Amino acid sequence: MRRNQFMVQRAQELRANQNSAEARVWSILRARRMAGLKFRRQHVLGMYVADFVCLKAKLVIEIDGDTHDEEAHLKDAKRIASFASGTTTC
Repeated sequence: MRRNQFMVQRAQELRANQNSAEARVWSILRARRMAGLKFRRQHVLGMYVADFVCLKAKLVIEIDGDTHDEEAHLKDAKRIASFASGTTTC
């Protein structure tokens, strides 16, 4: 499956500009520090970029920051529904 280059570039930008909450969570998850599981940061899943993903455990972690307004919460709900339904793939 071909990767969407726009989404890959967006994920790279997000990794370079993470917020303080994401930085704190990443310091816990990186280098297999959480139960020996490998997590990826700002990983492309279909047409979304997930904050943190453990592919082996099929686990997605999303961090909401202070900038989330009502519209952002609605987009989050749609993205989470897509992740939960299993229709979004790596």
